[in-house]
Amino acid sequence: MLKQMRHLIFISLLSTLLAACGGGGGGGTPAVDDNPGGEGGRSTVDTSAPTVSSTSPENSATAVARNSTFTAAFDEDIFAVTVDAASFTLEESGSNSISGSVSFDSASNVASFAPDNELAMLTAYTATLSTVITDLSGNALAEDYRWSFTTADGAWNNAELIETGTGGVINPQIAVDSSGKALAVWQQDDGDRTKIWANRFDGTSWGDSAEQIDTNGLGARDATNPQIAVDSSGKAFAVWEGQLGDFGTSGTLTTIWANYFDGTNWGTDERIEFDGIFGEIRIVATNPQIGVDNSGKAIAVWRGYSDGRYNIFASRFDGTSWVGAELIETGTGDASSPQIAFDSSGNALAVWEQVDDDSRRSIWANHFDGTSWVGADRIETSAENAYYPQIAVDSSGRALAVWQQSDGIRFNIWARHFDGTSWGSAELIEDDAGSASGPQIAVDSSGRALAVWRQSDGIRFNIWARHFDGTSWVGAELIETGTG
Repeated sequence: MLKQMRHLIFISLLSTLLAACGGGGGGGTPAVDDNPGGEGGRSTVDTSAPTVSSTSPENSATAVARNSTFTAAFDEDIFAVTVDAASFTLEESGSNSISGSVSFDSASNVASFAPDNELAMLTAYTATLSTVITDLSGNALAEDYRWSFTTADGAWNNAELIETGTGGVINPQIAVDSSGKALAVWQQDDGDRTKIWANRFDGTSWGDSAEQIDTNGLGARDATNPQIAVDSSGKAFAVWEGQLGDFGTSGTLTTIWANYFDGTNWGTDERIEFDGIFGEIRIVATNPQIGVDNSGKAIAVWRGYSDGRYNIFASRFDGTSWVGAELIETGTGDASSPQIAFDSSGNALAVWEQVDDDSRRSIWANHFDGTSWVGADRIETSAENAYYPQIAVDSSGRALAVWQQSDGIRFNIWARHFDGTSWGSAELIEDDAGSASGPQIAVDSSGRALAVWRQSDGIRFNIWARHFDGTSWVGAELIETGTG
């Protein structure tokens, strides 16, 4: 409001000076003869509001290139200083503002908005020109001018080899930042042992060579099962299982390791939990998962054996170093399959499956409020077994968990919504007669989500999907038509 008042005061003074000088050229306010009969020779300033004559793209356009610059043309000369990042904005419809640079061409009276980063695929955006914008006489737009459009889908490039090792590769994982850069990790056998490797996509191409990122403490021991998460600025953490040694008939001791990518280089890997041995039973840490917020903090969760059962542990990177591992559940039965996801403010949700006192498997969750873990809650209440939870969190802390659950005859896909404070009711999100399994879920910054899963039609397994519109689930649909 203060900026708008300053603009209007300045415009009023300019208009007064122009009128005192008799108007005229040079980009000033043109004089208007209010007595065309020639008597009096009096003239007045323009009092008509400017209008937008055209936009690019047009309102309701679809398949708009995601790297476009967005423009609006006016029907008369515009006071250039009123067109800036405050008066010309772009936002993902109903949610986040998009950062970008604004410019104005006085010769053509065209305002331009160039986003800082490529826009998301198949996403609706709204551009707004506010009433701060005026013509040379100080007349503002009559009302905010808005137009909307939807971006294009992506297109796959040709597949390419991103590693040149001689040994077999398994367990590839990938994470992408907000600008389209990515990091891939995998495990690869070099004939001596299994190691963890990484390669980076800079937005245009992959690195010339892959880089080994487990180099510090494992010696000749295997490193396996890598996971990776990246923040919006391209910094990342990778975690994996590291084998420390064999202990008689008890098998192999495995621990959890991590390495940090600072946006340019990988650091030195380090062990982020500590185990011991109780008699002939080894403390084994497996199944690591990692989540990263936008301030450089991270949380790793994993399954670890302690005190006669498998537990879910977590360790937090506070921006400088890893904080000691802690138990985030207190159940009496074995726990497994942990997953974790962050919002943009440093809050996180972890989910896992756990055997309860009557030997059934149930789904549990714990909320990290930015400082500490709040406490574990069971988020489904069926009498039948539930497996393989997945979790996704939007930028404001709302989340959706999905899992597969038996009804005594077949497996179904269930979901539950977390509103940032508490969990809603569990909901069946498919009703086909065939057994369903392997759910996955992804959510955008405004809380809209897509869930996918595998489901039998009695002959083969198909891939189904369902859309969550931010409030409720839209009908499930088959998203592939293959015959195999």
